[in-house]
Amino acid sequence: MVTKMLVIIALMFINLPLNNAIDNDAKTYVHMEQKLHSDLFKGYAKYKSPSTNVTTIKLRFILRYFWFDENEEEFFIHTWAYLSWKDPRLTWKPEDYENIQQTLVRSMSIWGPPYLFSNVKYSFDEFGVEQLSSWRCTLRNSGSVRAVIQLTLRTSCKSKINNWPYDIQYCSFKFVPNPFKRLLSGQSTRYRDKVLYDYPSKHGLAVLLELSYASGWDILDYNTSYERTNTSMYYLEFNFLVERQASSYATIVIVPAIALAVFTLCSMFLDVRHNVRILIACFSFLSHVSLLEILSFFVPRKAVESPLILSFICSSIIITACIIFLTIALNSVLRMKISPTSKIVGFNEQILGTALKYFIFPKWEVDLNVGTDDLNSLAKTRITFVSIVNSLFIYLFTFVYLILYCIYMPRPTSNLVL
Repeated sequence: MVTKMLVIIALMFINLPLNNAIDNDAKTYVHMEQKLHSDLFKGYAKYKSPSTNVTTIKLRFILRYFWFDENEEEFFIHTWAYLSWKDPRLTWKPEDYENIQQTLVRSMSIWGPPYLFSNVKYSFDEFGVEQLSSWRCTLRNSGSVRAVIQLTLRTSCKSKINNWPYDIQYCSFKFVPNPFKRLLSGQSTRYRDKVLYDYPSKHGLAVLLELSYASGWDILDYNTSYERTNTSMYYLEFNFLVERQASSYATIVIVPAIALAVFTLCSMFLDVRHNVRILIACFSFLSHVSLLEILSFFVPRKAVESPLILSFICSSIIITACIIFLTIALNSVLRMKISPTSKIVGFNEQILGTALKYFIFPKWEVDLNVGTDDLNSLAKTRITFVSIVNSLFIYLFTFVYLILYCIYMPRPTSNLVL
């Protein structure tokens, strides 16, 4: 135990000189860095361009995330812009400053490119200061300056949602370089800085397509195009192809729409003489209306087009209403007190005399113990006629539903490229 205590005490005495040496080195470094800044900015005119000709600004973007507004009328992207340029006035010899090869400076202390783009909304730091004037720059002894700023760009992008929720949107951003820079805050005079923006990377924008940068959306493809207007200005355009993540919407809207269509058709196999058939048809009608109300919460209300699924649901509501009226009409035929007309009897004989009789389903039977033979014969004629008409409308509505499904049911789109 005594040996351990002696070892600890010895280490403490050894560390004291080391800590003092580290503190002294840190103080020396801070002092030399302050001296470096003082020497660099002595007589430095930060409002004067580094070059009398053209200053080349290398610029590239990395997409962080993107989003639509609640009406899906405007599309936003948030990027990190990496800038670098040369300022010959900010060079030094590292050996004169304890081998300091780079240092951090505030952008407001040195010359910087003018407001990069005139149509960009710039981000603010936690103190509410615009980052374009508060971002830090890395300054190397060769005069190379590097900076990273955050940019948020907004553009109008009208949603085309006819294939909602499997819709794919095309949105384009044009970065308009601003060649002017205000000399002093509050002054109306502007000076043109001779700046040439150069995009060293192939696309000017880095995007990892396998990652999702927004909740509910995926990037399918993107590209970049340039338009040179004069010797010192480029228009940089980003084009995005984004796809909505449709799995949740399909579960909420698409699957219930198909289920209600099947449920509505199944109600036609119930006996028209029972009240349960018309009750189920009315329940299906109300369910369709509720589904439309649910759909209104998810579909953008100011979109250019209406989703096809809306047409499918509305058509299904019309079919359900027809089934309700058909059920009431067929039930009224069965309750008629007069004898069936010769046309009804001839229609039954014509259908039952051909192979079409095998397609009559369901074929309901009459209760033979409810009256005399004549009454039973009349009831059988009516129930046969009702069965034939009901079967005819089953095949008709099934065919109509198949057409509606092929025309109006949205489907995932195969991968598109720009």
